[in-house]
Amino acid sequence: MATATIICFRAFAALLPAGRAPGRRCDAGRLGVFQSDATGGGTLPPVLDGLEEIAWDDLDHAYGAASDVPDVLRGVAEGDGDALNELFGTIWHQGTVYEATTHAVPFLIELLAAPDTDTAGLLGLLSAIAEGDPEDEDTGTRDAVAAGAPTYLRLLAHESADVRAAAAHTLGVSGETADPALLEHIDADPVVRASVVFAAGALDAATPSRVQAWLRDPHPLPRLAAALAAEPPVVEVLERDTPPSLEDLPRLPWAALAEDPLLWVIERLPDDWDLRIRLLRGWMRHEDGEVRKGAVYATEYPILTWRPAAGRLVGDLALRLSDPERDVRYWAASHLAGAGRAAAEAADALWDLLRSEPAEHNTPAASALNALCRLRDPRAAEYLAARFAAEPADLSGLETAIGLIGPWAATCRDALVRLLPETPEGNTRIAVIGAVGRLCTGEATIRAVVPELRRQCATHPHVTTRVLGDLGPAAAGALPELCALLTHDQPIVAINAARAVWLVAGDRDAALGVLRERITGGEGYDRSHALAALADLGPAGAGLAPLLPELFDSGDETTAVRSATAYWSLTGDPEPVVPALLPHVRAGRPGVEAVRRLGEIGPPAAEAVPALRQAVTSDLRQIEFGSPATWVAEDEEWAEVCTEALDRIAPQLTAVNDTV
Repeated sequence: MATATIICFRAFAALLPAGRAPGRRCDAGRLGVFQSDATGGGTLPPVLDGLEEIAWDDLDHAYGAASDVPDVLRGVAEGDGDALNELFGTIWHQGTVYEATTHAVPFLIELLAAPDTDTAGLLGLLSAIAEGDPEDEDTGTRDAVAAGAPTYLRLLAHESADVRAAAAHTLGVSGETADPALLEHIDADPVVRASVVFAAGALDAATPSRVQAWLRDPHPLPRLAAALAAEPPVVEVLERDTPPSLEDLPRLPWAALAEDPLLWVIERLPDDWDLRIRLLRGWMRHEDGEVRKGAVYATEYPILTWRPAAGRLVGDLALRLSDPERDVRYWAASHLAGAGRAAAEAADALWDLLRSEPAEHNTPAASALNALCRLRDPRAAEYLAARFAAEPADLSGLETAIGLIGPWAATCRDALVRLLPETPEGNTRIAVIGAVGRLCTGEATIRAVVPELRRQCATHPHVTTRVLGDLGPAAAGALPELCALLTHDQPIVAINAARAVWLVAGDRDAALGVLRERITGGEGYDRSHALAALADLGPAGAGLAPLLPELFDSGDETTAVRSATAYWSLTGDPEPVVPALLPHVRAGRPGVEAVRRLGEIGPPAAEAVPALRQAVTSDLRQIEFGSPATWVAEDEEWAEVCTEALDRIAPQLTAVNDTV
């Protein structure tokens, strides 16, 4: 689901020229020759005569009232490309269509005949509308687009191959059945022929006899389309004809928005993961570097979607780390950095890459370093320690790696502490402060680093207060700064300081005063952060427990989960907490917190067992948070947390499964 969402967003972005904002309004000067003159005459195309008969002010699109739609449609009629892009941001927006969309479609269809319009672009918009997700279930946009079928069929004879291909596309996505005129259309352009094949497949008209005829096409692109339309897909044709089709694939209306042609092909296949893996592994060994690059890039889709994929693809990605093409190495290292525990198989190859070229920002070696850090490989710690100790130290390209440093990289501690005051303020220093905190273990070590952390309270109080709280009583030397920050004007800093004075000095009253204020008077992130801090007080915060039940049903999921988890920490009473947490047992940061608490509660949380077992046994990743670089790790954490909770809630089930 997450992958599909991202692809949809990127596809939308691809429709807009560089620098174009999706919802920019058109101005009145765009009316041009289509504006009526003062005498009541006018030169509007006949269809636009009816524009003013529609109460556009009463209709909605993505940005509210659709009162601007008439002027934008006039701009489209005039051939204004910005006006057409405007409609991609309003009546269709990131895959959603609206009430105003249905009313605009008949005008869009008629404008296909206007002499100055971008016909292929209009057909692309109509196709996107037909496939759009209606904001209101009663929105009949697909039927409205389908009503233009006679026009689309006529456009199959247009002089432009791009228009003919787009017309076939629109017929495919909008119709319920295939018109014989579409299926019998023979075209000199292979892109148009392929578009007709894809349209037939979308309309369930790709009969075995037709597929066999299409597979004999002299050009690889229509043969590729036929192989995809067949049931099951014709694997040998896909293997052979996809690489030589790469240049033409982006011309297909069906593929024009894809980030990568091979990714587009892989996504169009039925849910046969073995087939996807087979194709990608073969293409990654292709003699053409562009094919190898596209195949390596496309491995992200199965890795992020199907749990076994990472283990199946890691070996092939490891081989590509020594590819002569820089982009192939880059994407192989990037995907291995996001492949989770399965990337351990490629550790030696990642280390070889890191030693062979500089690890600078956005380079293959930087991704290799990040992958090794996620694997907690000691060689990465040695590499980082040497970089930190260099004179002068160069942290460029190391920001992500620094954020991954933990106790496994203890050899980096002294160098990072020395670097702390020299690191430029901002995100890089924030990352270094966090790393220093994670590296400090043992009372003597903590006391030695506290003076430097105290100095950071003035410039980076948000992260420093959090780190000092995590260090506990050994950070007592920083109490003056922490107490001063209890009244900081940024709520997050005051909350972190309150948590820290409790964890460092056991000052319950000071902590509760700040947290009470933020829970009763705050909202959103500030309130949920205060609830998380309150949970750290445990029974010492019981005086605030009565404030929490009313938040169990909060519309903000994080607040709802954290109020329930805090109540359990404060009172140890599972009865109101379990039903409050059960609706949130799904992948996501709040879900992880909810499952951890349910695991602590144990057998009284037995109602969670079915959802937990599904999370553990599913072959599909259950990702709803994080970024693509961390999705696999987040999914692995989710499965691990659910497994641990099952062990505590229903240990007898785990024992039976282990025996079996």
